[in-house]
Amino acid sequence: MSSCRRLTADLFRKIFSEDSKMKKILTCTAVLLLSVPTLTLAGGPDNPGVFGTDRAAWLDANSGKEWGAIAPTRAGDNGTQNRNYKTAEGGDPNPENDNGGGNDDE
Repeated sequence: MSSCRRLTADLFRKIFSEDSKMKKILTCTAVLLLSVPTLTLAGGPDNPGVFGTDRAAWLDANSGKEWGAIAPTRAGDNGTQNRNYKTAEGGDPNPENDNGGGNDDE
């Protein structure tokens, strides 16, 4: 038996022996990770990409010059207006669309 293999076997025996602290730590960690719901995974939006696609369509139909005329009127409030638009058009995550796969598209 090579020395590397022997060290690996010894380490395995140490970790998984009856009274090993490491075994208890690994077991507790595994149980904790499996029992805690994954709160960071939200359902996908009802209308994914709505803000970007709508903004691109508007710019395509109009012109950058027209946007340049509108932009100053949104100063200081642009982010709020963008979020409100996204929410109103179904761009926010919807927990009802969650199938457990993270930010689901549908």
